[in-house]
Amino acid sequence: MATAGSAEGGAAEGSTGVRTAGGVPAHLADKPVLLMSKLGFASMQLFHEALEPLGLHPRHLALLNLLDAEDGRSQQALGEVLHIDPSTMVAVIDDLEREGLAERRRNPDDRRAYTVHLTAQGRSQLTRGRRAAKKVEDQVLAPLDPAERGRLLELLRRLALAGHLPRFGPPGRSGDCAPPR
Repeated sequence: MATAGSAEGGAAEGSTGVRTAGGVPAHLADKPVLLMSKLGFASMQLFHEALEPLGLHPRHLALLNLLDAEDGRSQQALGEVLHIDPSTMVAVIDDLEREGLAERRRNPDDRRAYTVHLTAQGRSQLTRGRRAAKKVEDQVLAPLDPAERGRLLELLRRLALAGHLPRFGPPGRSGDCAPPR
């Protein structure tokens, strides 16, 4: 029987049978969807924990990143890009506005609409959030060398851009995973 870290594949025997070092039952370890789900859940949990001290949620950081790239878009356009329903988008922007990280301005071309802008404080918080995200990325990808990280990113981008799956985000959710409980 292989043990964790052995040359035979890193499997370790647990009380419920053979498991890989990551806790995945060995008979499921060759199932990509299971592995992506397990890694995604663990990564999101770490991401939530890393952002919590900053008073941010992953959807806040997603919006700050988008505003940094495309400042002054309408609330509706931001929601469409991030796959966040309109009522949730209002709440996310409310959160950022309350913290002084973003501000709404009347759209000069349509007084019924608002554009959303990143503030200087929002830009500073975005920098801190990106540092926290990078630490999580380094933790999750620690076993991979730079070439493997590059290949993984290439494959993930290919899957994300293929257009063969429904929009990002679990069904019935607004563009991101629920916080860990």
